Amino acid sequence: MGQIMEHDLTITEAVLKSLLHHFWYARDNRLPKTLDLYPKGYLISYGHLMDISGVPIDPRNAGGPLFHVASYCEQSGWPPINSLVVRSHERYPGDGYFSAPGSIVSSSDFVERMTVWDRCARQCVDFDGYPRKISISY
Repeated sequence: MGQIMEHDLTITEAVLKSLLHHFWYARDNRLPKTLDLYPKGYLISYGHLMDISGVPIDPRNAGGPLFHVASYCEQSGWPPINSLVVRSHERYPGDGYFSAPGSIVSSSDFVERMTVWDRCARQCVDFDGYPRKISISY
């Protein structure tokens, strides 16, 4: 994965903390374990995630921090929680998602990509091992 800068680490940590908070809020409020956008399910849009994270990143450029989140999940033995982040209108992730750890798909076939994403996102929704709080250190 290479070295990440301290600034990037701060952003990654803010994004991961916000994703975990989103996940546990959905879980604690017994939302249906569906792949629908919050408040109907566990998915969250890039824009909403960047807003609640408080990071100075345009949602269209969120791939870097989400790639690092996926790497952290892989190192921790968790499903890639970045799978819950989707485009608000399409309700599936952007192309960069498919090059991140835990969800790599080299094919450009849409059906294959959606099959991988669906599997990863459902693993996240069903996973009980995410921590409620976290502090990242590399």
